[in-house]
Amino acid sequence: PITAVEKVNPVLLAFSRQNRRALLAACMVPVLGSSGFWLSFTWMSVFMYTMSPHPMEVAFGVNSAAMFLGIILFFPVAGHLSDLYGRRRVMTIGGLIFGIGSPLMLTIIAQGNAWWAFSAQLAMGVTLSFWCAPMNAWLAESFERRMRLTSVAVGYNVGVGIFSGTTPAVATYCVTKWGYHSAGYLFVFVSTIGLLGLWLVA
Repeated sequence: PITAVEKVNPVLLAFSRQNRRALLAACMVPVLGSSGFWLSFTWMSVFMYTMSPHPMEVAFGVNSAAMFLGIILFFPVAGHLSDLYGRRRVMTIGGLIFGIGSPLMLTIIAQGNAWWAFSAQLAMGVTLSFWCAPMNAWLAESFERRMRLTSVAVGYNVGVGIFSGTTPAVATYCVTKWGYHSAGYLFVFVSTIGLLGLWLVA
């Protein structure tokens, strides 16, 4: 039961027993979206330009074009599909394909061919849009109105702050220590966290 104090204090209400499972899911689900974006675009442009075994002079142009087509233009499409077929279904498709396919896309990008790199990043962007476009609506719909904004704020920022802020550094360390293939496991890791949050915790 909700106490009288929790009724007037949204922070206590967000951490109440009945809300903890949804709050944990709200911490886990954004990890895939935020860390996935940082890996696929923010970190990837630097990887293509300096860390790849076959660096590309046009790395930032390839990155910007793939992000424009795969993220900016495809976001509304993915969001509309989630309206038609459901948030969880669309997000699951995107999360699974992103987690399984991104290590292969990283290998393709590392070959140094600009067109192949663009195609690989575009594929990563499209699958990431399937996750990210419905995600914010899914977060809002996961909580009752009286605790919604506080719960989403806490969950999203905890997940993003802990994982997304460290992902580029971890990826760079992995590439330096074990080679570029090792960074591919990070895509699998963040996808697993997001999917577990979506299906087992939510």
